[in-house]
Amino acid sequence: MSQPAIKVLVVDDEEANLDFFETVLTREQFTIVKARDGIEALAKFDQYQPDLILLDLMMPRLNGYDVCARLRRHPRGRHVPIIMLTGLEKNDTQPAALECGVDDFLTKPVEREELLAHIHALLKLRAPS
Repeated sequence: MSQPAIKVLVVDDEEANLDFFETVLTREQFTIVKARDGIEALAKFDQYQPDLILLDLMMPRLNGYDVCARLRRHPRGRHVPIIMLTGLEKNDTQPAALECGVDDFLTKPVEREELLAHIHALLKLRAPS
């Protein structure tokens, strides 16, 4: 019996970024759910209950900090790994990202291998022993 595919919610307002993440992750057999802003991300989180979230920081309607904070208040959202992504300077944004509850932080553009290494490490940490 095969394991169900791991669902990843990818939240980014840039279509090119969504396409990149979708290409990389579907090749690794992940199921992808895309959201283009923070409000859509919260709705899709409830609808699809992802196993991991890739969350852009700078988005319209609701930024990544606010999305993360809301997810961490959600009963199921407390335990879902969140990787925050930003094109901004890491030193300016990482402390606030970690404070709002992200598990990991990557600066865009991110390389395929780096992205996958971070995803697999977080999923391994969350896997039942």
